[in-house]
Amino acid sequence: MIKRAILLTIMTLLLHSPAIAEGGAALERLHRGIHLVAPPAGPDRDFDTTLLSPAQGLDNIAAALDRLIEQSPRSAQSLDRLKENGRIVLVYYPDDLGRFADGEKIALYLPEFRRDTEDDNGPGRSFYALVGRHGVKWPVDELAAVLAHELVGHAMQDHHRRIRKARAMDMECEAYLHEEIAYQDLGLDKHSTEMVAWRQALERHWCADFKSYMRDHRPGDLALWDRLNPNVPALLAIFEDYTDHLDRTGVSARAAKALQRQIREDRARALHHAPAAEIYRAAVELRDGGIGVPPDPAEAYRYFRIAAERGYAPARSRTGGTPATDIRRARPR
Repeated sequence: MIKRAILLTIMTLLLHSPAIAEGGAALERLHRGIHLVAPPAGPDRDFDTTLLSPAQGLDNIAAALDRLIEQSPRSAQSLDRLKENGRIVLVYYPDDLGRFADGEKIALYLPEFRRDTEDDNGPGRSFYALVGRHGVKWPVDELAAVLAHELVGHAMQDHHRRIRKARAMDMECEAYLHEEIAYQDLGLDKHSTEMVAWRQALERHWCADFKSYMRDHRPGDLALWDRLNPNVPALLAIFEDYTDHLDRTGVSARAAKALQRQIREDRARALHHAPAAEIYRAAVELRDGGIGVPPDPAEAYRYFRIAAERGYAPARSRTGGTPATDIRRARPR
C-alpha cells in the first residue's frame, strides 16, 4: 500500500514550501511547468533492484516528458490543458506501487489524492502520478508512453470528473488507447515481442467490452483495429458513444455500487478484530478521504462509534452528539 504519510509530505512541500535541496528530505524540480518530486526511499528497505538516485530518477522522467511533448502533439495538447487547470505532479516513488495480476505496477495515478487548493492564481487542482523504481529505468520512449497513459489518460479523466463514475476496466481501456497514440507518435517497433503482448492485452482484456460493443453496435468500424497502427482518434470518438451507452443502460452505476459494496465488506472483515486505535484511524480516513478512499461521513461515524464503544478516548469526542450532528460535522468542507 502507498504510504499516505509520504504523500501528505509531498503535497505539503508543493503547497507550502520552496524546493528542497537534494540533501534534504526530498528533491523537487519544475520542468516544462510540471512539478517533479523525489521523496527519500523508505528507511531500512531491501529492494529487488538498485535504486536510481533522486536526481537521476527525475532526470529520466524529465527526458521522457521532453519526448512526449516534442513528439506527440495530441499528448502535449492534453498536458497543456491540465496545466491550465491546475498543477501536474510526477513523483519518483521507489517504494511499492502495488501489483497487477501479471506483475508490479510501473506507474500509478492517484485521483483520490487530488485536492482543490488555493494559490496566488486562485483555485487550483493537483494531478498526482507516481513512477516506480522499475518504470523510472525504462527506455525514454517507453516511459514517455507510460506518462501518456497516466496523464493524458487518467489525469484527463479526473479533470472531467469521470474517473470515479466509470468502471476501472473502461477507464484503463481509454488510457491505454492514449498510450497507443504515444507509441505511434514515438515510432516504437510494433513487431517486438513486448509490443505484440501489449497489443493483445489491450484488445483481449482492457478493451474487450469496448470491442464487444463495437461488434454489436458498430460492426463496420471494427476495421479501425485491424492494422498495425489502429486509428485511435476514431476509436476514441466511438468510445464516447460506448460510455454513454453504459450510462444509459446502468452498467456503470451498477458496477460502481458493487465495487463500493465490496470495499465496505472487505473493510468490515479487516477491522472486525482490529484494535480500537486502528478503527479510529480508519474512521478518520473515511471522514477525510484518502488514497483509494472517497469521503464517506456516514461510514466514518459508524467506525468512530465502534472505536468509542471499545474504549478509545479520542473517538468519544466524535460521538458526543446525535449521529446526524456528527455526520454533518464530518462532512468535508
